[in-house]
Amino acid sequence: MPSSNAKQPSRLATVLRVTSGNFLEMFDFFLYGFYAPYIASTFFPSGDDTASLMLTFATFGAGFLMRPVGAVILGSYIDRIGRRKGLVLTLAIMALGTVLIAFVPGYASIGLLAPALVLIGRLLQGFSAGVEMGGVSVYLSEMATPGRKGFYVSWQSASQQAAIMAAALIGYGLSRILTPEQIHDWAWRIPFFIGCLIVPVIFVIRRSLEETAEFQHRRHRPTFREIVRSIAANWRLVLAGMMMVVMTTVSFYLITVYAPTYGKSVLKLDAGQSLLLTFCVGLSNFIWLPVMGALSDKVGRRPLLIAFTILAMLTAYPVLNWLVHDVSFGTMLVAELWLSFLYASYNAAALVALTEVMPPEVRTVGFSLAYSLATALFGGFTPLVSTWLIDLTDDRAAPGLWMAAAALCGLLSVLMVYRRDPATVRMLADTP
Repeated sequence: MPSSNAKQPSRLATVLRVTSGNFLEMFDFFLYGFYAPYIASTFFPSGDDTASLMLTFATFGAGFLMRPVGAVILGSYIDRIGRRKGLVLTLAIMALGTVLIAFVPGYASIGLLAPALVLIGRLLQGFSAGVEMGGVSVYLSEMATPGRKGFYVSWQSASQQAAIMAAALIGYGLSRILTPEQIHDWAWRIPFFIGCLIVPVIFVIRRSLEETAEFQHRRHRPTFREIVRSIAANWRLVLAGMMMVVMTTVSFYLITVYAPTYGKSVLKLDAGQSLLLTFCVGLSNFIWLPVMGALSDKVGRRPLLIAFTILAMLTAYPVLNWLVHDVSFGTMLVAELWLSFLYASYNAAALVALTEVMPPEVRTVGFSLAYSLATALFGGFTPLVSTWLIDLTDDRAAPGLWMAAAALCGLLSVLMVYRRDPATVRMLADTP
């Protein structure tokens, strides 16, 4: 009994250390989405506000195009060298991108060099983020106790929700202390500066990580060529995994990164209300993710994945349509909390499923490539696509159609991945 109790704090501390980098990644990504109108006017000035905003979101999405590159290069490094060293390297690259965005002068000061440097910062962040989520998820799955992988892996996403809540609180405080003009001119950079200040702390925390026992016991460490060959041989599985992640990445960026801009620019809510809503969504996600992750350990991944893709297909557009016809803080809160429930319930089962079906020797690169492709081609461009759909259709609920289409992709992939014998899937889940 004493030995068991002694292990629990250590395991909790390990979860906190490994997910700390995820906190920084999402802290910065959320800030970019929320302050997109200010970033647009600072770095991408244009006579058309919509065009300027779309340029900003295009730069946001461009970072995701680097994710597949990072997934292959950094993912193979982690599968070959080790989980701990790889996670420290990704943090360093991510921090460099954050510093660039925080300190680059505006277009008025240095001209075209300003958007170019912001783009480079986003590309660096995308390169590191391509493997950050996969590396953390694999680490958590390998250190999890038997029968609790879903619960442990869910904390990867839960750490991102903590970042969203922290960023929302900082933004809310600024909106109450400073005038909109001050925030527009210079104060929008303050949260980015705070992100730079916490980098050294997170770096020290992550350096204290130990290598997972499962990786240490592995006798063969594949070369880069062997990893590429294995990924090529399993391309169907990577493609199915990518389709599975489309639902989770589109819904996530819709309800977090895009939602504040949607509330301010489309629904005309004030900045404080939008940030408060985002905090509530982050809190909802933080609660539901581990709960549904634990439930997936009990009932299996497949039932949850099927149920929540169908629910998303049936309700995403109607909920947003109801919202735009009765715009208020209360209706947006209800709509966002429902979409949060759909996202968290699906995501909790999807991420651990992805770690389970990938071959062990290329688990990190396989997971990361599937996830980064889905984010690069679909999720990362959700703010841009949503803005374009509204402009094209003149329907403010159009983003709901994008989420419903993503849910259809998720449903098809789940049916594809789990069409094999259930006993085989269980065996894969228990394979180290």
